[in-house]
Amino acid sequence: MKLKKIMKWNPVTEGKLNEISVEQGLKDVSNGNTDRIEGVKLTSLLAWEIQQWIKMSPYGRKYAKHINKGRFGSLLPILNSQGFADRLNGANLRNWQTVVKKHLKESNGGRYGDATMYSWGQINKALMKQGMSPKNILKFNSILKKM
Repeated sequence: MKLKKIMKWNPVTEGKLNEISVEQGLKDVSNGNTDRIEGVKLTSLLAWEIQQWIKMSPYGRKYAKHINKGRFGSLLPILNSQGFADRLNGANLRNWQTVVKKHLKESNGGRYGDATMYSWGQINKALMKQGMSPKNILKFNSILKKM
């Protein structure tokens, strides 16, 4: 009896996530077949906007082949850094902001944009406690920001 259950188990459809390309995932969401790509909930209009960004933006046109074959999770930071939100308004913008807040925060360890562990204010206070002059702190911060 147990052997029959094991033989009926299909690893492709049960217990394992299927990877899907960005291109196919966006098509599925745009056509209304699903509302998620790799756990990221999207509306059909937002999926269409992402497809248009890939077709129209300089970055999207240059790397379209790689983007379309890649995973959706790796596209989110690229979209965010390339100013994808500037193209959106209204409900699409709110949907994009919720996607960024939920999914980019997880991948970036809870920090946006800056990979430093401490805020610049904390760094400044620590340097002031050590007796560094404000002029030298400014120089030091400018060097750190260039790194």
